[in-house]
Amino acid sequence: AGRSVEHCADGRLLTLGTATRWGVHEEPHRVAEAIADHADPLPPGARE
Repeated sequence: AGRSVEHCADGRLLTLGTATRWGVHEEPHRVAEAIADHADPLPPGARE
């Protein structure tokens, strides 16, 4: 994933530490926050 994001003009990579491929189930709040930040026109973390 790290190498892929390097090819994106505006790519961001979120790693979930020890989460497995079931990250959305293991860390639902972090995943939901990342999706909201992605969909929001404000820069990531600006809503805090």
